[in-house]
Amino acid sequence: MNRSEAIKRRSCSTPISAIVYPSRNGNLCWNAPIESFFGKPKGKCVLRVDYRDHDEASMKRILTIFLQISIVLVGIGALAFLLWEPRVEGVNKNAGLFEIYFNFFIAYVYLSSIPFFASLYQAFKVVGYVRHDKIVSQAAVKALRTIKYCAMIVIGLVAVSLSFMIFGDPEDRPAGLFMRFLFTFPTIIAAVTAAQFERILRTAVERQSVNDRKV
Repeated sequence: MNRSEAIKRRSCSTPISAIVYPSRNGNLCWNAPIESFFGKPKGKCVLRVDYRDHDEASMKRILTIFLQISIVLVGIGALAFLLWEPRVEGVNKNAGLFEIYFNFFIAYVYLSSIPFFASLYQAFKVVGYVRHDKIVSQAAVKALRTIKYCAMIVIGLVAVSLSFMIFGDPEDRPAGLFMRFLFTFPTIIAAVTAAQFERILRTAVERQSVNDRKV
């Protein structure tokens, strides 16, 4: 912006028709009373800073860090539950550690939890892309696709686990069905949500690549 393009603004600390000129470092300077120094005009520059963009960036950074901490806490809580729950089962009341953890059903549960933790890791990465303004990228699309596939694998493994109820105690079937439904319902929501965001981001990435080619 040159002197002919100066913007007239009003401020409580400057005259009504105060003119703003850019300083050498690119900041906006309000014109002040000019002092003479050996015949050369010398102007005082009063810097005026707009903190709105800085506040928005700080808020986004705090929110994304909070979300990442929440994801880590969910992972820690899920791991603690997987390690604690077999020990409080009624059938394992008098069993040792080897008998509790080294059986086919527990091994199946632990193997089934791998896609769950993988999806948490990918969600952690997606939030990081948001914080660094890289959400519209192939890496973010790939992470969301991985979350979708992990959720679908978990749903399939839960469905297969219903076969264990056939050989189990009939009295435990209602509780088993409830636990499977409680775990499957949010997993379905996560899969659908990840699929929708993946489609939106993939479209945005394709449009961005087309615009880059035109330029």
